Amino acid sequence: MRRLRSIRTGRSSSRSRRSRRFRSYLRRARCLRPLAPAPPLQNSALATTVGFLVLILVGSCITSPAAPPPGRSPLRAPVEYSGLLTLLFDNEFESGVLGYRANEIVPTRPDRTLRERIEDSDSVVRARIATVTASCDDTGCGWQLDLEVLQTLAGVARRGDRIVLRVGPTDPSASLLRRLDTQLVERTVVFFLRTFLGTDREDRVCFHASPDRPDELAAVRTATLLNEAR
Repeated sequence: MRRLRSIRTGRSSSRSRRSRRFRSYLRRARCLRPLAPAPPLQNSALATTVGFLVLILVGSCITSPAAPPPGRSPLRAPVEYSGLLTLLFDNEFESGVLGYRANEIVPTRPDRTLRERIEDSDSVVRARIATVTASCDDTGCGWQLDLEVLQTLAGVARRGDRIVLRVGPTDPSASLLRRLDTQLVERTVVFFLRTFLGTDREDRVCFHASPDRPDELAAVRTATLLNEAR
């Protein structure tokens, strides 16, 4: 009887040890289970961030084109100074620029010449004549006018741009500048500007100048709208 009990006791002890081993194995198995994959939202956010960084790196390698110089249209290359353009951009100041008016009536509807001048201009601006500099040599005297753009009426020039105009001894406005160059300084004038090919590998900006008066400005604005409506 004692022997039977000892055998039963030994068997129960053996089962108890096996049960403890099994429970220990289960605990280790739970600790070693693989990590769950990241949620799709996190993966999507990571891909978006990486793509954004790639776009920044690519964009930094692309150089933007240089801005066009004042008075020149980026869509129109300089041409030779000839034909009808010499009449539209004649390097001339109208009489009203100095404050007096000629015996003529400014029409309420812009004439054909004004519309063509605006259409062929690179820029139409109200500009202040900052300085007038004269220089003379054996061929005669020339003048340099430094302009500061105050307002853009049409074209590519912007407020604050600096534009240089050069007037030669044979230009129509030479006689005016020879007599009244100092009176032009600090005056505000409406300039129609167009860039042409120069003879010395340097392009030249030619002009036509009108007085800065309300009726002139109204005619320019009306002509610009008519040109755009065509």
